Amino acid sequence: MVEALPVKSDTDRAGYNPDCLLDPALLPQQLLVRNWRPGDRFWPAHTKGPRKIKELLQERHITGAGRKNWPIVASGDEIIWVRGFPCPAKLKANETGDAILIRDVPLHED
Repeated sequence: MVEALPVKSDTDRAGYNPDCLLDPALLPQQLLVRNWRPGDRFWPAHTKGPRKIKELLQERHITGAGRKNWPIVASGDEIIWVRGFPCPAKLKANETGDAILIRDVPLHED
């Protein structure tokens, strides 16, 4: 399960990874959670350019069903979040404003 949480500007951010906080003013209104698809490209922060998600997952040795069901968040053709990777630098929240945290929440079986 993937969820988006608001992080207000007056919140202590010591427990948050800054690479995962997005600026809400830069995000489109409509976001879609889906599995990645062949040909999808993503530009993680701290990289020189967009990369195919398949290659990113292969580098981390994620294969089979795990790779097939890997979640992403997209707006149209632009991918803004991929589980386990830093969000694009162009969408990163500044240190003093409001932010959105998109995170993967594991499902628990009772």
